[in-house]
This record gives sequence, C-alpha cells and structure tokens, in this order.
Amino acid sequence: MLLFLQLLRLVPKLAAESPWGLPVVADSPASLAKVVMAELADLKLENKPWPGGIHSTQRMFGCEIREDGSTSSFWQFGFDGQDHLSLDLETLSWVSAKPAAMRTKSWWEMERCYAEYDKAYLEGLCLISLGRYLELGGQSLTRKEPPTVQVTRHTAQDGGITLKCWARGFYPRDISLSWWLGEEELVLETEYVETRPSGDGTYQMWAAVQVPARMEDRYTCHVQHSGLNHILTVAWEAPSHPWITSAVVISTIFTITFLPMAGVLIFIKQYSQARKQESCQQAPGGEDPAVRVEAAQLLC
Repeated sequence: MLLFLQLLRLVPKLAAESPWGLPVVADSPASLAKVVMAELADLKLENKPWPGGIHSTQRMFGCEIREDGSTSSFWQFGFDGQDHLSLDLETLSWVSAKPAAMRTKSWWEMERCYAEYDKAYLEGLCLISLGRYLELGGQSLTRKEPPTVQVTRHTAQDGGITLKCWARGFYPRDISLSWWLGEEELVLETEYVETRPSGDGTYQMWAAVQVPARMEDRYTCHVQHSGLNHILTVAWEAPSHPWITSAVVISTIFTITFLPMAGVLIFIKQYSQARKQESCQQAPGGEDPAVRVEAAQLLC
C-alpha cells in the first residue's frame, strides 16, 4: 500500500505536462486505473515517452456452464483494449500480460482478499445466477436453429471477382465458415466479418474469398453449426441461360399485344365481307333478274 501511495504522489507533479489525469470512478476498477497510471508516471521519470491522449481500463469477468455440466470462469483486466492482468483461480495469483503490469501484479498479490473475493463470486453467485437464467429461459437459450446459407458473386470495378458465403438466421452464435479449393482450406485467403445479431433473436455472418474468372464453381463454402447434423457444403451456382428467360418474356408480351390487333383485323374483314354481301343483294336493275345478276357481279 505504501508503494502505491508513493507512486500516486508523482502524478500531480506531471499534471501540467500531460492532459491525462486520474479518473474519478466509483467502481472498483478505479484502483486499477490509478495503479496503471502511477506505473506510467514512473516510466516518465525514467525519461520515457508519456502516453498522452485518452486512455481506458476495462474489466471483464464471467462464468460458463457447458453442455456436459462442467463449469469455467475468468476475471481479466485490460488497458487501452489490450490484456493487462488476469486472475489464476487455482493459485489466486495475478498473471501480467505486459511488463508494465508487474507493479500492479505485485501490489494486488499483497492484497490477497481481492483475488479471494473474485474467486468466491465466480464459483458461487455467478454460477447460481447463470443456472437460474437457464431454468427460466432454457427453451429459448438452449434452442438450435440451423443457418440458411447462400453464396453470392460480386465483381469489382477492376474486374476482380469475390465470392461471399452468407449464413443467416442461426442460433446459437457459434458458427464456423471456411472456403475450400478442392481439398485445400483457404485460411489466409478468406476474409471474415464478425457474427452480428439479425434483430430477430438469431445471428448472421459471411466469409469472402477472391477467385479467378470462370473458376467460381471450383470453390466451396463449408459451414459447421450445432443446428446442423453434418458439415454443410455450398458452392456458387451460375444462372441457367438467362437469355432464354428474356426471350420467353418478350414473346409473351408480343403475343399479348398481338392478340387484340388480330381481333380487330378479323372484325374488319368480317364486316367488309358482310357489307359486300349486302351490296350484292341490293344491286340496281329494277325487276329484271338478268340485269340484277349482272350488276351484282360487277359490284362483287
């Protein structure tokens, strides 16, 4: 504790040099933040660069109940998004991820009550609460919904071709997507996006790979998920003869357009024939049949 207070006295003297002051935090991570900053202040005294700007400390802890009934727990601290300290629950010692965390490790191991409290919480109240959640929402939390998988093809402005393997509507969150060329897994060539919520209680994810032109059908996407009873293999399927579909649509439109016109032409022809027959029957010539026949032949 004396070492901790001595280090803290160094920081106010450097307040004019650095915009990074001690945070006012009510939660227990405040002690970690102060210790870390005091360590960095000590580095300043050794003529090493002071890390200016905004910095943060993080605490992450939790417990897990696996399907076989076994449990596990963790308690970790980070600094600026990187590992700083983690608790070894077996030995109740703190493991430092970086040399800068050694002072924090030494001080916290002097205060063994912190590690004992963390262990008691993780192996007691944390597991009890998690078990209660499973009892209340077991059907929802333990359900398994298989993913819907689709492969899409995308062409970039430079002509490059990318295949994307989409997995949607799956639960739980854990899933594995991989691209294969024959029997070879394309680990380094594959680009992933992190699994994201879909907004309906399920998740979605995609994995992409660049491929040469006219070789798309040689690549396959392999999907593994607890909702599937086997490894799902999906490949990109090219549209089958799109020009045939266009021809059918055009011919259908032409037929629909042509039919009314044909009906008008037939009606005009029939009307014309009827007028001619009427004119033939009313041909001039008086009462003389011979004259009427001759006049009708001339008209018709």
